[in-house]
Amino acid sequence: MKIRMNQQISGLRSTGDKWPAAGDEIVVADNEGADLCANGYAVPVAETRKPEKRTVKKKTAAKK
Repeated sequence: MKIRMNQQISGLRSTGDKWPAAGDEIVVADNEGADLCANGYAVPVAETRKPEKRTVKKKTAAKK
C-alpha cells in the first residue's frame, strides 16, 4: 500500500529504517498502511498504472 505521511514519526520502523518526513510517500504492507491511516499519521495514495496497450493481430491474406 502506498501512503503519504501527514506527520513525522520519531524512532525507527520495524525494518530499522527512519520514518519518512511529513509529505513523503512510502510503500508499506497493507495492514501497516491501514493502521497508519486509521490513526491519522498518513493518507492512502492511489498507485497509478500505465495503461495497457491493445494489440490487434493483422489478418493475413488466404493462400490460393
